[in-house]
Amino acid sequence: MEVFKARIVIKMKTCTGCNQSKALIEFYKHCQKPNGLRARCKVCVNIYQWQHQWALHSHNFQLHPRRHNFQQEKENEATPLT
Repeated sequence: MEVFKARIVIKMKTCTGCNQSKALIEFYKHCQKPNGLRARCKVCVNIYQWQHQWALHSHNFQLHPRRHNFQQEKENEATPLT
C-alpha cells in the first residue's frame, strides 16, 4: 500500500501486533526477513519485550540458581555460628 503526500511516496506495512498500517520507518530492520523488516512495529516490539522481561524477572527472581545460591550464602554469613 502506498500513500502519496506532496509527491513523496510513503510505503506502508501492516503491523502484526496492532494490525495498523504504518510507515516503513516505524519498523525495526531484520536482515533475515524477505523485506528486511520485522513483522511488528517498534512500539509493539518494545511493549512485548518489556512484558516478556518483566514476566521472566518477576517470577524467576527467587528461583534463579545464581541468585538463590547468593541469597543462601548471605544468610549463612549473617547467622552467627554458636
